[in-house]
Amino acid sequence: MRDEVKARPHFKIYKIKVGFESDVEAVAAVRSVTINPCTWTPTALDRRGSCAKLPRLARLGVVLCEQPIFSGVRSDWDAVRDASPSP
Repeated sequence: MRDEVKARPHFKIYKIKVGFESDVEAVAAVRSVTINPCTWTPTALDRRGSCAKLPRLARLGVVLCEQPIFSGVRSDWDAVRDASPSP
C-alpha cells in the first residue's frame, strides 16, 4: 500500500479499503509516506471492532470513515458515532 501511495503523490486524498487484522497498521504505513488526507472503508466490521479502531485511525489522520459497520440496528450506529472522533 505504501508503494501505491508513493507512485501517486498527485492524489489529493487516499481511500483505503481494508478489513483484516492489521488494517490499522496498513493505514499507518500509508500515513508514513503522505500528508494527504485518508479515508477508511472497512470491508466487514462489527460494532465492537469499529469502535475499537476508529480512535486509533483518527490519531493517524483518517478524516472520514465510510460505512464502518454492516448493521441495520440504530444502537450499533449510535455507538460507532459516539466512539469516533471522525465523521
